[in-house]
Amino acid sequence: MRLEFTIPVVPRSKKNNGQIVMRGKYPVLLPSKAYLTFEKACLPYLKYVKDTAGVINYPVNVQCLFFTETKRKVGLPNLLNAIDDAMVKSGLIIDDNRDIIAAHD
Repeated sequence: MRLEFTIPVVPRSKKNNGQIVMRGKYPVLLPSKAYLTFEKACLPYLKYVKDTAGVINYPVNVQCLFFTETKRKVGLPNLLNAIDDAMVKSGLIIDDNRDIIAAHD
């Protein structure tokens, strides 16, 4: 089965400009505000796909095409990690760490 959809949101990396906050006596790394805004904007689109196609709990090949607003270099693995995490948060895929995402194109 082939599932194709578009998320009309400017991509943001999860790893750039993270925030370190103290939880008790331990430091915790939180994602940047730009990433949190990106993730929040993606969730309605990903939840719609989940509602129409169902939860993905089998190995898949995820193909992403990113369009950025600047000509600055952006790390592709960071963008893929961000969209993977957004798919998990939306419930579209059950986990991005358990052989569910077999490959990225």
